This record gives sequence, C-alpha cells and structure tokens, in this order.
Amino acid sequence: MADSDESTTLADWVIAVMSDGAERTLTHLLAELDTSIGKLRRVVRSLESGGLAYVDRTIGPQHEKVYKLLSEKALDERSRSQANWWPKADPVVTNAFFAMVRLTEDDSMG
Repeated sequence: MADSDESTTLADWVIAVMSDGAERTLTHLLAELDTSIGKLRRVVRSLESGGLAYVDRTIGPQHEKVYKLLSEKALDERSRSQANWWPKADPVVTNAFFAMVRLTEDDSMG
C-alpha cells in the first residue's frame, strides 16, 4: 500500500484496487496490498456480507474464491427505495395542482 493518512481503511484500499472491475482472489489482493491474510480475509468477508463484493467463482484444486465488486448500476438498483412508506397522492388534489399550473402558464402567455 502506498503511504496513507489515518482515515483510509484497508476496506477503502481493497475497494480502490478492485474498482477496475477485474476479479481477484485473496492471493492476488495480498500481493497488491501490504497487509496480513487474516486482516484481508476479515475485510473481504465484511465487504461480501455488506453486499459490496461477491464470490464470482472458485478456481484451482483448493477452490480458492474469486471475488468481484458489484457494478455501480447493481449498487444503485440495490439501494434504490420504492418509497412504499410515502402516501399515495389523491388524484383530485394532483389534478387541481396541474389545473392551477396550466392556468398560470396560460395567463402569462396571453
């Protein structure tokens, strides 16, 4: 890892390394980051449980996990709210608002 300030965490470094979209094993990440395998496992496990990374596949006879970050589009879709808690608009009220806007626009043009 390059010199970092105190606010940059190992998770930030893992995300920065993996943000190019390539898939990586823990062995590959370990080669790129100056940390221990135990710390790296904990960070990648937390990214996986948090939904930021996932196991894409396994490779080799030991079935080493290959990790990949979720794409920005997938993260956006995952975190988007359906706003079911918001009350449904009364059609009479919304039609009245639209009528007022149309009247105001017609008055300003004439």
